[in-house]
Amino acid sequence: AARGQEDHRGRGQRRGRVLREQVLVPLGADTEGSRFLEPDGSFPNHIPNPENERAMEAICEQVKKTGADLGIIFDTDVDRAGAVDDAG
Repeated sequence: AARGQEDHRGRGQRRGRVLREQVLVPLGADTEGSRFLEPDGSFPNHIPNPENERAMEAICEQVKKTGADLGIIFDTDVDRAGAVDDAG
């Protein structure tokens, strides 16, 4: 970032990681199947948007692959979410 400007790259990914570590894990959630939580600012995996078809396909695949009961996907600033059940 330029001097005096905050670097916003990966901010949403950090928020997702914080939500996992400070909310879900303390509630007893098994978050072993969590993905794409390390900030890199480029979102190379898919657009981080629960309204995006490719993003929802990715969470459905991960839920099935890991045998999770629930999958949650957040947008970049974690103010919108999508959820899928164990059937994906």
